[in-house]
Amino acid sequence: MMDTNESVRLHVHWIVKVLAIIPGVFSSYYAFFYLFGAYRDGQAIYLLYGLYFLSIVLISLYIIIISETKIDVDNEGLIATCPPYATYAMKWEEVNSYKTFAISTVFYGDEKAFKYSLFLAGKGRKQFKEYITQQIASRQIEEYKPTGITRIAEWKMIYRSNVNRRITAKRKFVANFAQEYIEERIDVVLNKFGYVPIECEKHIYKRESSRLKNMISFSPKNREVEASIYTIEEETYHTLVNVTYTIDATGQLFLSSKEREYWENEIESFESLVCRKEVGSFDIDHEAQEVSRHNWITAIILIGLPILTLVFISVLGKSSSSSSFSQFIYLILGVVISLIFAISITKSRLNASA
Repeated sequence: MMDTNESVRLHVHWIVKVLAIIPGVFSSYYAFFYLFGAYRDGQAIYLLYGLYFLSIVLISLYIIIISETKIDVDNEGLIATCPPYATYAMKWEEVNSYKTFAISTVFYGDEKAFKYSLFLAGKGRKQFKEYITQQIASRQIEEYKPTGITRIAEWKMIYRSNVNRRITAKRKFVANFAQEYIEERIDVVLNKFGYVPIECEKHIYKRESSRLKNMISFSPKNREVEASIYTIEEETYHTLVNVTYTIDATGQLFLSSKEREYWENEIESFESLVCRKEVGSFDIDHEAQEVSRHNWITAIILIGLPILTLVFISVLGKSSSSSSFSQFIYLILGVVISLIFAISITKSRLNASA
């Protein structure tokens, strides 16, 4: 029997990387050969072949990156680290039930589910299965699928099968006022932030946004957000308040550190306004503009820098007396270096971990 105080890590099988590297290496040779031929001779057919083999190289690189996916399990819960997307977690205390299928297992909670597949699992597979079995037995987790669940955010060992993602921000605080007064303050504050009540009895509010805006916008004001508020009067003029923001991140590969800070500030401002604390005001429009500006600059760097480098090197290469081969090498090196530079800057700005 394994020690449940330890942690176990599950990796993708090494054969996945091998099967990605082999075609990637051969395709990179042919991509270089045909692209150089197109650059030197101006043959359109060479360019077509070159792009075809280059696409295989990019797919191979993508598979190599996502094969770094790993799942850690310990006494606290499960964590799936899935580059280049994000890190997902589910604590054991959040698990209500589970269901085992042919090659996968799903853990169900109140508002989310965690799915994994062992089909392409490699190192740590046996220990992982044993650990999961022990946790299910010791915590007496029942095996059944809750009714009403049609779509869940799930991860397999290789690919994300659903991009409908929701992230949460939570806060719990005590307000030294009567429960009825606090509930009135909550209505006022959330109305100020642009939320409308959708289930008054359950204190659920929503800030609406179109699906398109939610996917492509750089502003947090265009995210669809649901705020769930629960109040309990523990004693006279002593009310416990639980607030949960559920932010729809559909279509977003990540949320920048700047935007995460925005949501923390909005919840902190919510608490301050509800409790009538003397703090600086939170200007939702100004803060959202700052986040939007930050994300726009990051996107421009990531997309614009490689394009500008490509144009500059192309002009420089045509004006020099270097051979076609040398010009082509400079062009490739310039694009690669500019991409590395752009990605490094973008990563430092985003500090991405959705």
